[in-house]
Amino acid sequence: MHEIDCEDSEIIKEILRILDDSESLLLCTVLKTWGSSPRAPGSLMLIRKNASIMGSLSGGCVEDDIIRKYKADYFCGDNLYKLIYGGSDEPQVRIPCGSILEILVEKISRREDFEDIKNTLADNKHITRVVNIETGDNYLTRQNAGVTAFYYDEKVVKKTFGPVWQLLLIGANQVALYVSRLGKTLGYNITICEPREEYRDSWNAGDGELLTMMPDDAVNKYSTAAANSSVVLALSHDPKLDDMALMAALEQDIFYVGAIGSAKNNKARRDRLKCLGLSHDDIARLHGPVGMDIGSKMPSEIAVSIFAELICLRNNKC
Repeated sequence: MHEIDCEDSEIIKEILRILDDSESLLLCTVLKTWGSSPRAPGSLMLIRKNASIMGSLSGGCVEDDIIRKYKADYFCGDNLYKLIYGGSDEPQVRIPCGSILEILVEKISRREDFEDIKNTLADNKHITRVVNIETGDNYLTRQNAGVTAFYYDEKVVKKTFGPVWQLLLIGANQVALYVSRLGKTLGYNITICEPREEYRDSWNAGDGELLTMMPDDAVNKYSTAAANSSVVLALSHDPKLDDMALMAALEQDIFYVGAIGSAKNNKARRDRLKCLGLSHDDIARLHGPVGMDIGSKMPSEIAVSIFAELICLRNNKC
């Protein structure tokens, strides 16, 4: 089992460490934002017994005020607190970006729940922590891939831990090695499809599940169920393998389908896909050459360019 190395995972590990030492802690969650905010809803921050923090909620101004409140024993009564920053409730805290943030602050003491979350992350699966703001009750529930990562409706908070985004790589080569490593850091659930035995034997990334099935079968099995949160990357440099994956992927509503190679190679690939019967609209969804054009040639830089484009698209910035 390989644990997802992402921000939420590090927060969970730190919660367990603190609870193992029988120390108290507060868990802060961004519930809602208005305007331009540096952190998205669902972002987490811990406050340790010595008032040090891990994670963040804003650019620093909100963190400073919550620490001030903590030192002044503001959170010594109830188990749950809901704070609003940038509005009339906290006029002394001015947020430079002009945004308004709603924050949930919880006292954490039950270790078992966070041990379950840690084990679920280690299995590359999903689990949701539900908090009832009205009653203070909280519990865990299992979720499948493609679920909403964070939900809040003034009464209930649902925070899903786990790799909501699925990344299927075709080909176990040097580019796939760096893509899988960076994808793991960014919290993707990674699957590598490599039917060629000689390439599988030399694969030592250890990040994600290594499949022996043909690429079109892998796409249909691993990307169809959660198409709008799936990414398929054809990286094998073998047209027979890459084209099989692209045919299957482009016929579905998969969020991102990309193929490595030069502009010339990708033009030839599009011509082949047209001859294989794909429509003009389906072919137009292919990102090839894959990633942003940052002049990258090294495998590690190609991986950076791919995730730069994915982040841009996921945030509706390109």
